[in-house]
Amino acid sequence: MKLYERFDNVLTSEQQEACIRELETPTWQMAESIPDSYTFWYKNLIDSSFFNTFFFDVITNLTKKKFVIDRLYANGQSYGQSGYLHKDSEKEECWTFLYYANPKWSIDWGGSTVFYKNETEYDQALFIPNTGVIFKSNILHAGLEPTRHFKDVRMTVAFKLTEIMKD
Repeated sequence: MKLYERFDNVLTSEQQEACIRELETPTWQMAESIPDSYTFWYKNLIDSSFFNTFFFDVITNLTKKKFVIDRLYANGQSYGQSGYLHKDSEKEECWTFLYYANPKWSIDWGGSTVFYKNETEYDQALFIPNTGVIFKSNILHAGLEPTRHFKDVRMTVAFKLTEIMKD
């Protein structure tokens, strides 16, 4: 059983360039997910019309689901900033769409997202540029750090979504 669904070639080349331009603006900050825990790079994107309108429409067209955005931000990780196992929500109607934003990536650089079903069953989404994965937010997962061979920041865009149920 797959714990996530992958979408390849999410954006056109021009849209990818616009995405990177938006992510390269200097509003990144260091953040902690849990007080006194590891730090990572964070950029709030909720006010970006590129992400909250255009990209959100791309997601609803790809997934054929209706959502509202709960949170929208970019994560950045460099070597030594591995994520921890967590759930984004406990609610069954909540989903996470994660977009792998770096325009170039090598398998040698790591940076996968790992999804855990239980102690012995897990699945892994490789970091592949211009792909997105959607998964139920109540699935235990972690974003893994890039290896020491990658000298930059692993960038993902996280859409935290609530599905609007049909009547």
